[in-house]
Parts: sequence; structure tokens; C-alpha cells
Amino acid sequence: MAGFAAEAYWHASICTMCMSVGLAVPEEVALLGVGNDAMTCELSPVALSSIDTAADERGRQAAILLRGLMNGNTSPSQPIMVPPAGVVVRRSTDVLAVPDPGVVRAMRFIWDHFDQNLSVDDVAGAVGLSRRKLERAFRIHLKRGVNAELRRKRLERFRELLETTDLSISAIGTLVGYRSRDYLHMSFRKTYGVSPGEYRKTLKGPLSPSVPAAAV
Repeated sequence: MAGFAAEAYWHASICTMCMSVGLAVPEEVALLGVGNDAMTCELSPVALSSIDTAADERGRQAAILLRGLMNGNTSPSQPIMVPPAGVVVRRSTDVLAVPDPGVVRAMRFIWDHFDQNLSVDDVAGAVGLSRRKLERAFRIHLKRGVNAELRRKRLERFRELLETTDLSISAIGTLVGYRSRDYLHMSFRKTYGVSPGEYRKTLKGPLSPSVPAAAV
């Protein structure tokens, strides 16, 4: 089930109501809001994903428009559309759509601890399964092994931090659990076709087509 709330306050309230009646977020109800108020989103019982509506850019465009009108320019014939900056993904939409509960528990453990020096045995022990059974279940349901999922999640988070922070590549690598710079660069290039540095230089911030633009 998915839920959408137009204001951060209601978004957090819906999250609290879901949990009060025994609905797990995001496993049973995924929640997405609008506005990306950082304090509300981060302090919710489950950190809330939200659409960043690019309020700063809308304000800038509005100021440009107002200055033009004050200087005698005519009003534009069409609304000035400012696209959102994108979706800020947090825990409330971090859904694990896998039918095997053991795989779900293992993936959740990986996602919550991928910054640590994990082994397959660590993951298997955390979810109460043998290594052999866990690996077999991963390959049946995900078509990849436990280490491959750990690597995928680390690279996904590494790429997100490349896009959204000014931290150095080495610092980000450490944050997401990479102990070897060479292995990090090799894995990133194999997955994305470029080095981390090249990727960061070519960032253009593509917008999801499912998120409509807002008018000034």
C-alpha cells in the first residue's frame, strides 16, 4: 500500500497513525510527502521520503518576474513552471517487495548495516539462517548473492552522496563501508561505466518524469 501527503505535518501524522494501528512503515504502507521539511521528515517515527519542491528556485524566479513587472514588462502569457528538485528518499518508501521473510530480514539488516565490515556469515547469523540456505534464497528471489546485494546497496548510497554532498570521494567511501579505494573505484566503474570523479563532474540532476513541475 502507498500513501501520499501534501504537507509534512500530515505526512508525519499519517505515519504515526499507521504505526498506532499496527501497520508497518514502509513494509505495509509506503509514505511519500511534499515539501521536504527536514526537521519534520527526520524526526518522524520513521524518516519520511518527500518531494523537494525547489522552493528557493521558485522564489528566485518570482523575484525576477516581480522586478520585470516593476520595470514595466508585461505579464507572461503562460505560467512559469519550476520543476521540483526531485524526491529525497528516506526510510518511509524503502520497501522490500520480496515474498521470502528470511530474505526480507536479511536485506533489511544489510541496508541498516552496510557501512560495517559485514560478511555473509554475519548476515546469516543476524537473521537466524544458515549461510547455505540464505544464499540459496537470495539467488531464487533476487537472482544475486548476499555479497552482491551488499555491494549494490553500498554503491547506491555512495552514488547518492556523490550527487547530494560535497564530501570527498574517499570520505564517502569510508561512510558507506569501503575499506579499499581501488576496490571502490573498480566496482563503481564496472557498475556505472565511469569513475566516481568522472560521474561527479557530469552530474546534471535528472528529474523523475513522474513528478510534475510547479508554477511560480
